[in-house]
Amino acid sequence: MARLLEMEKSILQTKPRLGNDILYDLCEKMPLGWKGDGIYTAEEALSAQMWLIGRSYAASPERRNYHADKAIQLNNSGNGLDTFFDLLAAEMIQHKEYEEIVQTLISIKGRDPYFSAENAEDYDRETLRLVVKTVLKLNELIKSARFAVDKIDLANAVGEEESKLLKETQSNSLSFCSKFLHFHAPHQVFIMDSLTREHFKQKNRKEYGFQFSENGEPLDSEISIPKDDANTLVKNLVDNLPNDLVYTEGLYEKKQTANKKEVEFIIHCAREYLLAKALHEQANVDYSGQCIPRMIDTYMLCANK
Repeated sequence: MARLLEMEKSILQTKPRLGNDILYDLCEKMPLGWKGDGIYTAEEALSAQMWLIGRSYAASPERRNYHADKAIQLNNSGNGLDTFFDLLAAEMIQHKEYEEIVQTLISIKGRDPYFSAENAEDYDRETLRLVVKTVLKLNELIKSARFAVDKIDLANAVGEEESKLLKETQSNSLSFCSKFLHFHAPHQVFIMDSLTREHFKQKNRKEYGFQFSENGEPLDSEISIPKDDANTLVKNLVDNLPNDLVYTEGLYEKKQTANKKEVEFIIHCAREYLLAKALHEQANVDYSGQCIPRMIDTYMLCANK
């Protein structure tokens, strides 16, 4: 099998630029669960991180849609102002789920980078399971906290009883959650972006240097990933997830109320890991000292016509 072009290798090994370095440094110095230093509080640190990461990566949790029949004016939440993040952070920190996320994230960050541990395949898949569970849990926490911030405006717009129904219909923030947690555990958390997700869906992925095989046979591209591998990994990832999921026609869907966005994230996470594995095994890409999730995200951002 042909080696990747030198240009593609250069893309894969692109180091984070100054802006990303600043965000990594901020999250390293003030990780989730940080108690403050007498200058800044824990709420201020969380608020600043959500503001900076969300705005710089075009995935801000302030972009919410409650899918109501009428337009809702969000006047009491500081919508469009930085005060929204202050309110959101204060709500999140007081939930018990926040501390659970903190403890799981500490465990995730302490795990070896992908493909480096003994019995790497089983070890890596356990890491992926923890990552998926934590991203989904953070998404649910943000939705609960966001609803609490907005509940007065929602009640004024549609009435108190109807507003309670909007808590479950609001938009997800899975892209933001993956990006936010990536900066806290960069070697373990894969990023989901609308561009990278769509680039995986392109029919002629051969142009990008890789393909998912339909039948497990080698393909006429530099990197091939058997479809069965993707389905098996997705099945593996959803074991013991907090949501009630059922395996249906090769994908996992929620019973009764399928959340397609959660399904998309699980599949995307599996694909990014499998692509990283294939590049490592089939094209001899060296990951020593590299941030694999960042490398794969950069590669997929460039994987377009």
